[in-house]
Amino acid sequence: MKKYKKIIGREFNLYRGNFKLSYSTINSVIEKFKSISSNPKWVIDLMLYVVEEGIEFTNTYGDIDKEFYQNIYEWYASTIYYIAEHNQEDYYREKCDELMEDSQGIGWGFGDNMLSIYCEYFIEID
Repeated sequence: MKKYKKIIGREFNLYRGNFKLSYSTINSVIEKFKSISSNPKWVIDLMLYVVEEGIEFTNTYGDIDKEFYQNIYEWYASTIYYIAEHNQEDYYREKCDELMEDSQGIGWGFGDNMLSIYCEYFIEID
């Protein structure tokens, strides 16, 4: 897991230096990890790490661009789908809530999108 997190973290550090964030690299790291891990919790932890890094990055360095927020949102949504597929909602609800809360107030509709997908999967509507 450390090896894969290091690769993902490196992508965000490169981006801070005004290089382009390689979404395909991050996607391939996640897919590679999925193929070698038999533990869905480890996969979920890695997927949530990407979202956490993205939110931390924008909260530290300011507004990014629409593509950045769309990709972070898509990783969050994919993670929530994966959580539901593996019946891990009870275990990851708090972390997903924390990430959704941390995204509020961020531009490009990002916080709204995060709230919407969170509510769809974690909030029961009567």
